[in-house]
Amino acid sequence: MGVNKSSSVTYGDTASSFLAKRIGDYVAANNDRFQHTKNSLRSTTSNETECHETSEKGFVPVHINYKTFDPKEGPDEGLVPIIFQHGALASIENWGNMPQILADETKRKVYALDARNHGDSEWSEASDRETLAQDLIYFMNTNGITKCILIGHSMGGMSGLLAALMQPAMFEMLFLEDCAVSPLPQKLRDLIPTYLSILQGILSEIPPSIKEEEVRIFVKEKLEKLLPKDPVWLHYPDNKGERKPEQEKIRQLTCTKRHKMFTKNDEKVDISYCEMTKILSDVLYLYETKNVKTRRSQGLPFTIKRNSDGRYSLKTNIAAVVPSFISSWPDPKGAYEGPAFFIYGTNSPHEVYNDKECIKRHFPNAELIPIEGAGHAIHMSCPDEFMGIILKRLKNPQSTQMFQKNKL
Repeated sequence: MGVNKSSSVTYGDTASSFLAKRIGDYVAANNDRFQHTKNSLRSTTSNETECHETSEKGFVPVHINYKTFDPKEGPDEGLVPIIFQHGALASIENWGNMPQILADETKRKVYALDARNHGDSEWSEASDRETLAQDLIYFMNTNGITKCILIGHSMGGMSGLLAALMQPAMFEMLFLEDCAVSPLPQKLRDLIPTYLSILQGILSEIPPSIKEEEVRIFVKEKLEKLLPKDPVWLHYPDNKGERKPEQEKIRQLTCTKRHKMFTKNDEKVDISYCEMTKILSDVLYLYETKNVKTRRSQGLPFTIKRNSDGRYSLKTNIAAVVPSFISSWPDPKGAYEGPAFFIYGTNSPHEVYNDKECIKRHFPNAELIPIEGAGHAIHMSCPDEFMGIILKRLKNPQSTQMFQKNKL
């Protein structure tokens, strides 16, 4: 069968239409449940002012679950420890073996924390970034940690950088993974309720009979039904059975970094579908990560738990966590003049690079480090590159001086 070469059909039109139909059908089939979820999430934002007032009136600490990782030969007491802070919907386990690898290779003691309302830490109504920043400072004070090196992903990086602005002397160095100083892009905040609705809908469909180690495969298969893995229009070979170079290039982008295919230039499709593709594809891309050596994080970019009835759900207090992300926040005060490395994915919907002016204002010695092709969870999709950046700067203190030449 020949190829329809009509100029009225473009790659973007076909791909976006395919995605729009898949996501639209899925949301429509679960409309009642999704609408209830989105309404309940949005109604919580009406308490945004009250949430900020609570933080201003007084910080109330909660139990923070954490794990420690000691080097095999014991830590060098002359070196400050490293603290890991995960992103929203995640937990300690999402870091995999990275904390132990860093402990062994740097001779430093390493701590990994579950944020409040996540993992095995205590739940509370407060979950704004100011409260999370105070949690970190409180944890350090109560554990005798006068200074640390912070590694924070997304939410954990946002609260970490704010803590560094509050108490600069307590932080020797910052590694901030795909997070910025300013609020999340509005288009991303608008999509968070829908993303959570889709995610919770998928988890609710997991049969109780499925074992925990099989959950990842179940989620993968559901995501694949929402996204065009390899549209047929990319498979028209020439008369020798080979694809043209441009076909192969697009096919590769679709199969391994499929969110690059859906561009904002497609005016015929709602932009939200294009942005939702980035989010959902970012999750699915983690299943296809190649050439990963030993530095691999485990599981999904979110943490789930098995309930008493055998069903699965997010191990996160959604009602408390979501409002802080779909609302805006004021520009923070202060500056941190130490080394701050903003590691970001070039395909991430968080668009960290667009916040460079605000980053420079508060972190004058910041260095923005792009990871080509990576999405939001860099430590999971590109673990070797991520760990390489950190180890290079921790093992060679002089390399931290290089940021003066490369900063923004």
